[in-house]
Amino acid sequence: MNNNIAKLFIVPLNESFNSELYDTLSLSIATNKKAKLDSYESDIDKKLELYADILVRISIYQDLNIENGNIEFGTNSYGKPFLMNNQDYHFNVSHTHNMIAVAVSNNSVGVDVEKIKEIDTRIAKRFFTKQEFSYIEKFQDNRSERFFKIWTKKEAYIKYTGKGLSVPLNSFDVTTRELSAHFYTVRYGKYIINMYGAEENIAPITIIMSETGLINLAKDLLLYAVVS
Repeated sequence: MNNNIAKLFIVPLNESFNSELYDTLSLSIATNKKAKLDSYESDIDKKLELYADILVRISIYQDLNIENGNIEFGTNSYGKPFLMNNQDYHFNVSHTHNMIAVAVSNNSVGVDVEKIKEIDTRIAKRFFTKQEFSYIEKFQDNRSERFFKIWTKKEAYIKYTGKGLSVPLNSFDVTTRELSAHFYTVRYGKYIINMYGAEENIAPITIIMSETGLINLAKDLLLYAVVS
């Protein structure tokens, strides 16, 4: 694996849900994961998690040449997934309605994506530091965008640590020089994506992939090595 690997995949999805395609692509993932997805009531939730899992598998195959049937995942004590085949290969996944983001690196990494929408500033006051709240309130315009820049950075950082919400959101400040130097931020339409773990002054490779492109790659690279 390239020692300097750092990639951010962004995949916008449409609203449609094709049950036949879902069943076909589900052959690419672990059976226990498929059983979990099948229990979801929401079709878009099934689709988001399935496609995110597939994207991680495609990246592993391309970077490490591990066939899909041999890919094994584990989770740490806080639930963060890792690749058992190679624990020096790090990945993190985030998705929200109609959008998937996957970050890959040779170092620990975290990613979060959120859609910009109207916000209640009381949330920021409760979970953000004074400096972060001041950043949001500094100007009246674009407060929602500034809120989600902070929110996605905080989520990406705690996912980077591998400790999840056991880390209080107001216990660290993403506006400090120490942390802010390692964020990579992308605005895509109405979405904000933040990746934490980027090397200072070195942007990760950003790959915007269509839904069709992801499906075609899954069929070409994964389906011949079905997970048992």
